[in-house]
Amino acid sequence: MPCKYAAVRFMIDELSDEFVNIGVVVADDRGLEFRPLSSFARAARLAGIRAHRLEEITDEVKAGFEDLLEARYSRNAEGLEGIARAYRNAIRFSPIRASLRDFEALLPIVEAQYLGKRGPLTQRETLGKDVAVKKGMEALRGSIEAAALREE
Repeated sequence: MPCKYAAVRFMIDELSDEFVNIGVVVADDRGLEFRPLSSFARAARLAGIRAHRLEEITDEVKAGFEDLLEARYSRNAEGLEGIARAYRNAIRFSPIRASLRDFEALLPIVEAQYLGKRGPLTQRETLGKDVAVKKGMEALRGSIEAAALREE
């Protein structure tokens, strides 16, 4: 079932459009889930505020989501769009994107992408990175050798 998702952002500076991601929202026709950052230290340093204050802001956002869902919006992809329109202050949403992945598969991917939550690399991912590095090094060596031959 197709899903929609967005990052939830705390605006550091509205004039320069600087922000830190404080959570993600993933929704489909069956449900909507908000996942906050698990560690606020790095985001707080970027935002120039204390980590506990950023965590409080995130808790307020989560409570606000729940209030909006109970009062106005359904707990699905349509509700996500309504909530995103409702927030136009220091809390903003990234553009809402769609995915053909199902809810359970998409949530950890979105968390990794926007919040830096990542489990250990799989063997396939590790091998893929090793191959990419190896090919990149071979291409670099080839370029250096070609440049050296041209100079001779």
